[in-house]
Amino acid sequence: MAQKNVVAEIVERRKKDIAEKGFTFGFDIPEKRTRPVNPFMQEKGVILEVKRASPSKGDIAPELDSAETAKKYAENGTSAISCLTEENYFKGSLQDLINVCNAVPDVAVLRKDFLIDEEEIDIAYRCGADAVLLISGILSLEKMFSMTARCKSLGIKALVEVRTVEDAEKVLEVKKQYADTIVCGVNSRNLKDFTIDLLVPAMLKEKLGGKVIFESGITTAQAASKIGSMGFTGILLGEFAARNPEKAGEFVKAFKETDENSCGKKLISLAEKIHNHRGQPSMENRLEKGGQTPSESTQKIKGDRPLVQKTKGDRPLVKICGLTRCEDVLLADSLGADFVGFVFATEFSRNVYGNRFEGIKKVLPKVKALKVAVITRPETDEAHFAAQLVKEGVLDFIQIHGVAYESVPEYLGSVPHYFAVTEKMGDLKEITEKLTSFGEPRYLQDSREGNYGDSEHPWLAGGLSPLNISEFVKKYNPELVDVSSGIEDDIVGVKNAEKMKAFFANIEK
Repeated sequence: MAQKNVVAEIVERRKKDIAEKGFTFGFDIPEKRTRPVNPFMQEKGVILEVKRASPSKGDIAPELDSAETAKKYAENGTSAISCLTEENYFKGSLQDLINVCNAVPDVAVLRKDFLIDEEEIDIAYRCGADAVLLISGILSLEKMFSMTARCKSLGIKALVEVRTVEDAEKVLEVKKQYADTIVCGVNSRNLKDFTIDLLVPAMLKEKLGGKVIFESGITTAQAASKIGSMGFTGILLGEFAARNPEKAGEFVKAFKETDENSCGKKLISLAEKIHNHRGQPSMENRLEKGGQTPSESTQKIKGDRPLVQKTKGDRPLVKICGLTRCEDVLLADSLGADFVGFVFATEFSRNVYGNRFEGIKKVLPKVKALKVAVITRPETDEAHFAAQLVKEGVLDFIQIHGVAYESVPEYLGSVPHYFAVTEKMGDLKEITEKLTSFGEPRYLQDSREGNYGDSEHPWLAGGLSPLNISEFVKKYNPELVDVSSGIEDDIVGVKNAEKMKAFFANIEK
């Protein structure tokens, strides 16, 4: 059965409404603009949204008073206000736009809708809007040019929203001519099925260049801070702001006070790695080239491939964990491992804290895979040592294994990290939903019971081996698999070279 395309449905319904009611949708629109044009998102800040409903959540704030909500947003320090004017799925209207613009004359206002014609921009301008949303995925390149040109002629901004590389390429073409008119935004929500992936904006941030707005999916102040750490210019906050306008200030403060840091930068590089992984050569091609990973030229982002729309048949990323010997690290890397993991926990036999790691450290400059330190007790000396290695750039990430988000000490917050969750921690669905709400875009689910839930972007570990990996990938279609004991014999921490090779071979069958 074909997947329902919600955005296409919205656009088709819109075309019918325009044919019946005209571009004003039956509302009385001012003949002339009376409000001065306010600067839109020139500085770092938060866009709070006037939003009654959505296709993914249904009713959010059905009794919302658009003017009063806008005033509360202004009191809470918003940099701009987004006003939904789509009637059928979001229960907004052009009257809401007029009310918001009249209520906050000194605050920039964005008309957010599925605009398809230049006349809709004229109407937004007359209502008082300082910017309009243009969705790259529903507009042709020619239409993008003409609608952006109309914005420029009126002296307002176009917040151009993208989701895929193809969308971004289109925007970059238009920016060549209208750079001063365009503000780029990346939606973490897939408008076709309304699923969320917090790493998608990170995948496109560097490609778009300049100021970029992170859109959708933010439900906590902690998540807003995480987005701030990645260097985004702004965030657009919808559902939570509409439900809790008086608390929106917490998000504004958290985002604006968090500067770009090493954790955020590493998440950007992780996002690019995940996307670049699509279309890599098979293992056989790598081995023909002497066991080397693809060259940088083969890993460039392909403009015709959508982001994070993983399909059956894509090889997952591979993490070889519990490494204790230099030769095993180098072999894993040569076979195409994407991550190599080292345990820094003295209670485990694979622990490398101490002299073991000093030997391994010497070969790490040769390793292309991302290097991960696994910790289980964040307050121990070995955990602090591992964190220092990440800060120094010797390792790339900390894997916080089996520790609840609330129990992680503050010093790890700015260190590049991700979480690994196990059944011992409690309900996995509840735990992983909480991690996502706090802005953790990826987490590893380590389960020997096959309890992997329904994660949309699963990183999975537990009981994997060359014998079961092929069927496992077919069943779960994971984004990343993590193997350790399944490629060992009797000596814990010593990898079997033939088993490791077989693991990579079988993962692609």
